[in-house]
Amino acid sequence: MMNWENIPKLTKETEPIPCSRGCQMLRWENTDQEQWRNYCAALETAGFVRTAENQIGEHRFATYKRDSDKLTVSYLSGIGEIRVIGEENRPFDFMTEKEGEEQAVTLTQFSTHTSHSRKTRGSASGMGYIFRLRDGRLFVIDGGFHLAPEFGNDYETLVPLLWELSGGKKPRIAAWMITHPHKDHYGVVRQWKEEDGEIEAYLTNLTPDEAAVNLNADLVVSVPHFEEKNRTIHTGDVLRFGGLEMEFFYTSEDMFVENGKGLLGDGNNISPIFRVTVGGQRIIFTGDARPSAQKRALRVAGDEIAGDICQISHHGRTEGAQNVFYEAVSPRVALWPGCHTQIDFDTDTVEGCNAWIFGETSTVIDHIVANDGTKTLTLPYTPQNRPYQKGEKTW
Repeated sequence: MMNWENIPKLTKETEPIPCSRGCQMLRWENTDQEQWRNYCAALETAGFVRTAENQIGEHRFATYKRDSDKLTVSYLSGIGEIRVIGEENRPFDFMTEKEGEEQAVTLTQFSTHTSHSRKTRGSASGMGYIFRLRDGRLFVIDGGFHLAPEFGNDYETLVPLLWELSGGKKPRIAAWMITHPHKDHYGVVRQWKEEDGEIEAYLTNLTPDEAAVNLNADLVVSVPHFEEKNRTIHTGDVLRFGGLEMEFFYTSEDMFVENGKGLLGDGNNISPIFRVTVGGQRIIFTGDARPSAQKRALRVAGDEIAGDICQISHHGRTEGAQNVFYEAVSPRVALWPGCHTQIDFDTDTVEGCNAWIFGETSTVIDHIVANDGTKTLTLPYTPQNRPYQKGEKTW
């Protein structure tokens, strides 16, 4: 845990609070950018070295390291708040380019068992995305269920897909992001065996909310080497590796520190909202984040939330939709990590659900549904004229 002694403070009254697994946060309200700059200068005087910085609109972010300590310092102009997140400084090598023949970057939407099973009727759809990086490594987002007899085992189909994307070689996974600890998202990685591939790092932000503690514990205990390989992501972070750039507009600690108990019984809001840019093409990922999280992402990102491709939140379900968010993204391509039964039900019977996506002002011309099978896009991807076709399809 972070040692806060000899760390500069703006006021003596502020005490660090837990904000995500292994992290604590100091917060100061009613501040401005000048105070943020002065605080950063104080850190440098105290021996901290700035290793990264980012600016999104009027919001400012910087990362500092000193010996075993790491600080993420942010200024959120919309609410006039300075936040300092402290954690252990761990070295991670996954952002280092690996030797090998340069390849085109691809994005694969994995068709989980529940995205095409009549048994689930859309109630549990899973999610899996895989980037093949230019150095041949893979970046995996979620992956699907683990040993769920009623839904099927996604491990048995995902692992061969990873080998295929690796050209028949043992997969080298630069990073595996677990958006949130629901079993239809992290189940596969629970079952992972070293002979099936090497994982260099996990990317998570696990908030210590009462509703999520048991979920977090199951994930942490069940995934081998999780603790020593976990890289906690924070709002404002920028990661670059293998030909892609990731920028985070929302992580769950935003919700947690602002709302007290935070997620209000909903672990879906642990999902980060972030943008991946490849060859100038912008892809927005939402996991299962609900409108309250989307609202916070819009507050930080502003116009930067615009994207060419958007992963539709929570498998396209009613409670995952916020039309103002999708309109701000204005994508040409919609990635649906779900099945037609769920999408069709919500579109037909629930007023407002995904209304903009299917409305007259929508920019979406290309709908790619996991229900229709696994699909790989070479990036940058040229959108196809592929209107949404209703009707359940099963294997």
